[in-house]
Amino acid sequence: MLVHGMAVGLAPGVATRGRRTKPAGDAALRGVGTGAGNHRLRYGEPAGWCSVSPRRTLPGLDQVSAHLGESDPENWVVICFYVPERQRGQGMMLRLLEAAVRYAAENGARIVEGYPFEAAHADDGAGGTIEVFERAGFREVRRVSERQAVMRWWAVRT
Repeated sequence: MLVHGMAVGLAPGVATRGRRTKPAGDAALRGVGTGAGNHRLRYGEPAGWCSVSPRRTLPGLDQVSAHLGESDPENWVVICFYVPERQRGQGMMLRLLEAAVRYAAENGARIVEGYPFEAAHADDGAGGTIEVFERAGFREVRRVSERQAVMRWWAVRT
């Protein structure tokens, strides 16, 4: 099933094999189309991926909804990240999450939610960490457990 998402890639002329220039911030990253997630390349190499889609497009998420609590099917969700080891520790998860939120908002999302863990209990980080979600402007709604939270970002804040 194809879900809403975004692909992000290397801006032309920013970096090429054998010659690596290091632009500031996201200057090296740009949108290149749509797909099943938010993909990033850094200097031509895969730098990370995260899923972002409307909750209603993820029927399997309903099976765990009792665990996660009530959620509007129109909310968008970020439920999975992957950052290769060689790209970790460079802020890529935050950049992926920020890009996912921008994409969701541009496509009508009013609320984006995620289910991150405390960093000490995030294992491989696939669900994200509470600290990264907070830095991206998400607020904790409730705790699923001592180690995991439901966090939301609102397009319009009151």
